[in-house]
This record gives sequence, C-alpha cells and structure tokens, in this order.
Amino acid sequence: MSRLVSAVAMLAGVLVLAAGAIRAQEQARDAAGSAVLFGGDANYPPFEWLDGGNARGFLIALEDAVAATGGAEATHRLGDWPDIIAALEAGEVDVVPMFVSPEREEIFGFTRPFYYLSHSIYGGEGAANVHDIRQLAGHRVVVENRSYAQNELMRLDIGATLVLAPNTLAALRTIAAGDAEYGVLAAPPSDWLINLHDLPVEAVGPPFWPRPYAFAVRKDREALLAWLDEALEITFASGRYEEVSKAYAAELAPRPGGIAFSEALRQTAAIVGGLALIALVAGGWSWLLRRRVRERTQELADELARREQAEARLRHLANHDAETGLPTLSHFLELADDTLKAATETPGAEKEVVALRLADLESIVMNFGYDVAQGVVRAFGRRLQGLGLDTQAHAGRGAFVVLADRGAVRSRISQMTARLDTDRLTLFPQVVAGAAAWPQYGENTRDLVRRAETALATSLERHQAWADFEPSFEPEKSDLQLVGDFRQSGSKGLHAVFQPQVDLDSGRIVAAEILVRWNHPRLGPVSPARFIPLLEDVGLIMEVTAFMIDEAARVASGLRRAGTPCTLSVNVAAYDLTDTDLPRIVETALKRHDTAVSDLQLELTETSVAEDPSKVREALGVLRTAGVQAAIDDFGTGYSSLAYLSQFPVGELKIDQMFVKDLLANERHHLIVRSTISMAHALGLLVVAEGVEDIDTITALREDSCDRVQGYAITKPLPETDFREFLKQGGLPH
Repeated sequence: MSRLVSAVAMLAGVLVLAAGAIRAQEQARDAAGSAVLFGGDANYPPFEWLDGGNARGFLIALEDAVAATGGAEATHRLGDWPDIIAALEAGEVDVVPMFVSPEREEIFGFTRPFYYLSHSIYGGEGAANVHDIRQLAGHRVVVENRSYAQNELMRLDIGATLVLAPNTLAALRTIAAGDAEYGVLAAPPSDWLINLHDLPVEAVGPPFWPRPYAFAVRKDREALLAWLDEALEITFASGRYEEVSKAYAAELAPRPGGIAFSEALRQTAAIVGGLALIALVAGGWSWLLRRRVRERTQELADELARREQAEARLRHLANHDAETGLPTLSHFLELADDTLKAATETPGAEKEVVALRLADLESIVMNFGYDVAQGVVRAFGRRLQGLGLDTQAHAGRGAFVVLADRGAVRSRISQMTARLDTDRLTLFPQVVAGAAAWPQYGENTRDLVRRAETALATSLERHQAWADFEPSFEPEKSDLQLVGDFRQSGSKGLHAVFQPQVDLDSGRIVAAEILVRWNHPRLGPVSPARFIPLLEDVGLIMEVTAFMIDEAARVASGLRRAGTPCTLSVNVAAYDLTDTDLPRIVETALKRHDTAVSDLQLELTETSVAEDPSKVREALGVLRTAGVQAAIDDFGTGYSSLAYLSQFPVGELKIDQMFVKDLLANERHHLIVRSTISMAHALGLLVVAEGVEDIDTITALREDSCDRVQGYAITKPLPETDFREFLKQGGLPH
C-alpha cells in the first residue's frame, strides 16, 4: 500500500507539471548554455550507476531527455554521494537529483518533483523485524553520508549510533560485515544492490518516508533552475518522460529483497495453498481452519479488486485536470490526435484547434479573490464540456484548448459568453480566442496547439476577440535565436556609445546621449532597432536599461573627476517605469560609482508616457525628488500635446529628427520646430533638436532660440575613449 500511496503522489506531481507544458513550450530557454553537468551517485541502481565507466540508469536517461528538450547537452559525473554533494555546493557540477527536504531547500533550489522514493530498514540475516524507526534506539545504524536518512535520523534524535558510509553499496556491506546492526537506506537501490552482489542483507521493515525526488541546483543559479523547470515540464508534456519510464520499466519494477505488495501477495497465496493442502491431507482438520482459508482467499481477492480500482482512479487523475475535470494537455494531445487520425478517413474533413482565454480572470482575482476565480474557471469548464465539441482541455489559469469541426467554436461564442452563475459571482465571461486550421497549419495536435496559442497571443496584442492563425504571426527563427542568445549571455556583449549635445549659446559640449550597442559573438554588431523591440516584447529590456544606467553613472563619475563634467542621458522604456523598481536601480548605480545626481538624466519617448500615465507620473516624481531629471524623447512622433506632457515632471524636450533634418527645405516642418521651441520655453522646458546634419541647420535653430543640438553635424556616436577625447576638444566645429 505504501507503494500505492507513493504512486498517487507521483502522478499528482505529473498532473501539475503537465498543466503548464504547452506554455513552457512557447517559452523554451537556452539559459543552461550548450552543456549541463549532472552529478549523481555511482552506486544507485536502477536510477544511476557506472557501467564500464559509462553512466547508465533511469536518471541518466531522464537527464539526457531534459537537456535535449531544453536545447543543451547533458554530461554526467558520478561518484560517492558526499563528494557529489560537495561538488554541487562548490559549483563543480550544475545539477544533482536528490530527495527534497526542508533542510536541503535552505541550501539548494529544487525543480518540481519527478519521482517518489521510499526508505526501508535493512538488517543482516536473522535480524529482528523493525516496524518503527524508534526501535533502532541503542543500535548501530549505518546511513549514507550526507543523505536524507542521515539528516532525518539526526533531527529525530532516536538514540541510535550512526555509522556513515560513502554510498549505498558500502552501507550494505557494512551491515553484511556486522559493523552495523541495521541500515536506513533508499529502498529500490538497496534491493537492487543486495541481489546484484548476493549480500546477506534483507529488508526487516515496511517502506516508509515516501519523499519527492527532484533536480537540485545552487541557490544562486536561478536562471538554470528556471530552465530546468521549463525543460522538465516540456519533457512531461511531450511524452518523453513516459518513453524513458517505459524503457526502464523492468529495472524500476520491485526487486526481490524488499517487502513489496506483489511479494506479500505471493507469500500469502503460498500460505493459503499450504493450509489448503494440510486440510486436504488431514481429511478435514477443523472447520475453523477451512473458514480462515476461505476468508483469507476472499481478502486477497478484495485487495486485488481495490488495487485495480485504485489504478483506474490514478489513471483518471493523471489524465484529468483536478480543477475542472477536463482532460490535461498531455491527454488532450492523445485524444485529439486520435480524432484527427479518424478524420483523415473522411474526404474534405476540416477541423481546428482553438486556444481560449478568460480575458477577465485576472480582474476577478484582484477584485474577488482566487477562490472566486477558481469557481468561474470550473463553471466555464463545465459549460465548455457541454457544447458538443470533439474534446477540450484546461491549460491552467483560465486558458483552455479545444478541438472541433472548423467554425464550430466560433459559432458557439455567444453560448460561451452568456450569463454564468457561480456560487459567489454572476458574470458574462469575456473570451479571447486564437484558432489554427487542420490540416492547413499542422497535421498533428501539438503543432496546431502551438499555432493556436500564437493566434491567441495576436488576438490579445491587437485587442481582438478572435484571430485565425496566419504564417505571418510566427516570429522569425533568427529573432528567437537572438532572444535565446541574450538570455544566455545577458549584458556581456553590450557596450555604450556616446552622442554629444552642444549648447548653442556657449558652443560647448554640455551633455550626451548614451546609446546601447550589441556585438553578438556570432553575428557581429546587431542594430538596436532590431534587438531592442525583441527584448521589450519578452520582458528582458530591463537588463539593458540597468546596464546602461550603470555605464552612464560610471562614465559620468570619471568625467567629473577628470574635470570635464557632462550630463549623460539614458533611454528608458515604459516597462522600466511601470513594472520595475527603477528609482532603486538608479540610486544603486549612483552610489556604486559615487556619481553626482545632476550627471544622470533619463529619456522616455512621448508614446511611452501615454501607456500608463499614472504609474509613469509616480515613478518620475520619485526620481525628481531624488534629483534625477527626465526628458521627453522623439517629440512629435506621437499624438501628445505639450499641455498634456507638461503634467509630467520633466525638464527637457527633444524634437524628433524627422522634423529637424529637412527644416531648411520644408517650411511646414520648420514652422512645427519653431512653434514647439516657443511653447516648450513657455512651459519652462529646455529644448534639444535631434538629427542635426549641417551647420546651416544649426544656425537656423540658434535663430529660433533652440537651446541645444545633437546629430552628425557635431559627430556620430563615439566609443567611450573617443568621446572622452572629443569632450576635451570643446564643442561646435569651426
């Protein structure tokens, strides 16, 4: 029964992992690099062991599958358990699978569990049975050094004398040699090793301490842990975990030497058979004995029936979402593939996979709480199940996937969005959808789900209720590679260049805009116009902003010490102001480099100000209080008025180059520039003209009372060393 409980727990873990697998597939990372070094125990069959110097076992195969899923290569280092733990702590190996415990969670970061294992108590031949761990008090008990068993026995302090062994095989040999009376060891590897080496050791108690098994990494390897979790989820969802399990099914089956349900069943059956034989030979020993035989036989039959029922329940739990009762994504893929296979027999059949999302679920969570939102999800799942579609699944957090005849889902949208009554809320659900047609955009369900998710993302981005997949929706593979490369390397390939600003009254360089450049290790220089939007879309732009703020603070501090102070302006995105702690990042950079606050300025575009005005205003207010100035960049490219922008705490306005470049030839543009300068000055704003390319334009801007200019007429953006030299030379060319 303990194995049954372990199986329930294991399959429950699989259920949670599978629910997020498709989303993880869309977000696959290269955070681990090209190779990941997995550590493990060299004597731990059937999970991991060395065979002629080669690593083998269930865990080895699983590690290879997870690494391949995540786009990396797995390498393996097996040895004595204490040495492997020390190697993980020292960073000599990347990942080690192990039992999860509260003590270990203080030291390591863990993925979601992927297996459950139990321990047993072992003794030499003839050792007394032990049914309670406390019966080991006063005995010499061998455990694997730095194992979960050692930690737990020390915590329980049962009064046993612990003998430490470097691995499970050594621990079993310690029992066989009589140097320890008992051992507390992981059950499956111990049973394997007892049979493999014909050791005079046996299990003397039932399995106990069922514990989750997961991948562990160092606490400071957050990116690696996130990559592992995502790759593990995809391994489950894609069926690769099941393939590995099937490949090792024979090895993972219970071995002789442990007390397993099947063994107990065989032992009991033998006893019953013996009793029946005695009754037959004795010619009717006693009525009580015959009745006991019948009762015991019935008990065994009942137990087998209960086991079959439990296995059926486990299969249902593994294949269905606990929250809605709908199929899980992995089971949906199986069901939908079967449906599509059958549909190929019908000429002209058209199906589609539709990804649905309850658009107002987050609002429900914030306003009514998570429990109410769960009720809405359950009620919507029941409604979806009653619409007569081929099959459907819940993908988690209000996301659903459906397979149906082409057009069937769209024709039922009104039914989906009709009034929905739950125990605690009545609402009209808002549904956003994306569809991928079969067979046009995929022959299997997995491809169709991915493309339906892409269409759903397009619906959300365009604020539409429905989108049918088109090939143009998919990002370029090279763009995905760029994002993956940035996730792996971070800011390592970034560097800054500087474009000076000249004060038109004095003719001196008084400020500069600091611009980011990326020298890709394989592609060479990559244009900011290409990689900045990509990083903004996936939420990585803050890494660039933080790097540039730190660079600006460093360079500005050095310029002031050299006697050439210069204000450096850094571009920030709306996301930086609304979704990160930008004031803290600025404060940290200024303190780190001992930079004067007046030497740093932030620039944000006119359009970014309008994305979330209240949050932007609040963040700029905090920065202004700390002494950090802000400027509006690219003015004129949006639809904001100066009166609207004057509500924000900014001190500078930069006129976009589209109006400046041709102002001498385009009177309309010149009029816009002249009036913008006049109105900005009336509001107390300093004005900078961008994109100045010749001296005549500079002269015209000086006559229009523009304060500063920036552009190729002064110089192109310069590397740091060249900028320092240029700064010493002065200002406007003569």
